[in-house]
Amino acid sequence: MISTRQHARYILHSFPFFVLSLAFATQNIAAQIESILTDKPSIRRGTGAVAIIFFVVALSSMLYLKDHDAKRRPFYHDFYLQNIELPQRVTISVCPADIIFDDWLFADIQRFYRSSLTPEMGRQYLIIAKNSNCTVPDGYHKIHQQPTLKYLLYKKNE
Repeated sequence: MISTRQHARYILHSFPFFVLSLAFATQNIAAQIESILTDKPSIRRGTGAVAIIFFVVALSSMLYLKDHDAKRRPFYHDFYLQNIELPQRVTISVCPADIIFDDWLFADIQRFYRSSLTPEMGRQYLIIAKNSNCTVPDGYHKIHQQPTLKYLLYKKNE
């Protein structure tokens, strides 16, 4: 249901449907578990204790990692915080091509700028990974302000 390219970013949206499907498929098993928990108080208390432990661990890890944005920090620093203006509905060239697939860049560019990324060169805008061996083709000038963490944005000269 979720492509391999997007599964890590959009899996949260599919969880409710997964849970509903699982509940429908395991309705009889759930009724048996409910009857066991009703009949045996010791198992009910143990299950309640485990549920509380899971809840506390989940809540504390969520609060501990609330400011963790390691994968997205380069985009926010290099684009969002620099107030870079890009037109909507354009396709932007990128180099190297794997940053489209192995990074959050494509999702953030789509979310904030409504633009797409392509490995094909020659578009109006070009994003290059700072530590790559990509070279800037002739006819482009840099838009980014220094310092940048990971990305450099160029625009084709008019």
